[in-house]
Amino acid sequence: MYKEILLLIIVFVFVALVLWYNAYMIMSFFVPGKKAPFVSSFDSDLKLIKWLDLHRWKKIVDLGCGSAKALRFFESEFDLLWDGYDINFFAIVWWWFWNKIKKSKVDLYWKNFFEADLKKYDYVYLFLLPKQLVYIESRLFKNITNECIVISASFEFKKNKPYKIVSNQNWRWRIYLYRRSKENI
Repeated sequence: MYKEILLLIIVFVFVALVLWYNAYMIMSFFVPGKKAPFVSSFDSDLKLIKWLDLHRWKKIVDLGCGSAKALRFFESEFDLLWDGYDINFFAIVWWWFWNKIKKSKVDLYWKNFFEADLKKYDYVYLFLLPKQLVYIESRLFKNITNECIVISASFEFKKNKPYKIVSNQNWRWRIYLYRRSKENI
């Protein structure tokens, strides 16, 4: 009898977690204003990043990290020191738990990335939609150092021009690399 009750509790908790996660995923597409829906980094984008010359032990931040999938990739491929910021409470709780299971050392913060000191990072990674890129563009480039490299997956900034574009042979998947310049601050 106790085994059946314990099994029922485990099934209930599992179903509740699955429903919570699915609600988070669906609701993220209906966020108003300048908030971004949750879309995980594409594996094809991450494969392109493997070809970048990123230096070990540098610091990287993911703005709007969501699942922290990209940060775990940077952790495994480049030995970078990593932080992730997201304002979605459900994403941070879910992925904090998932990172503990995977024994990842990614630090996730439940706060707006505009509160982060971006000057302490060597790389800034983001996978945001064009609407969000327009909103953060001037503020981002004002708050990074001249040496910082901004890595934008799939989408280009409106005002700033990338110094390098990495793409696959069909130009379908692209990574845009930016640096701060006098024109964009």
